[in-house]
Order: sequence, then C-alpha cells, then structure tokens
Amino acid sequence: MVHRGLNIDGDAEAHRKYHEALIHKAEERTRFYAELRVKLAEKGIWAVVVFVSAALFWYIKEGPKQ
Repeated sequence: MVHRGLNIDGDAEAHRKYHEALIHKAEERTRFYAELRVKLAEKGIWAVVVFVSAALFWYIKEGPKQ
C-alpha cells in the first residue's frame, strides 16, 4: 500500500514514524493556536484599557455637555 509516497507494506516502523509525525504536527498546531488566542486576548484587553482611558481623559478635559 502506498500512502502519499510512503510505502507502508510490511514496514511497521516507517508506518509508526509517519503517524508520530502527524501527531506531532497536530500537537504543534494546537499549541500555536492556543498561544495565538492568548496573545490576541491580551492585546484586546490592552486596546480596551487604552480606549477607556482616552475616553475618560477626554471626558474629564472637556467636561459634560450642557
């Protein structure tokens, strides 16, 4: 049997290594996206803090509209 250029007939070691490589790739992808979500959340929180601070500063500086 040939799977994506890998002959796995009777070669259990190569077959195992192929699946280990797939598992490692999937784990790396999972780790990458988990770290990406954390970084995006941190940046989003900072953006909200900066926006609220700027709005509060402007409100204090200008005063309420009458």
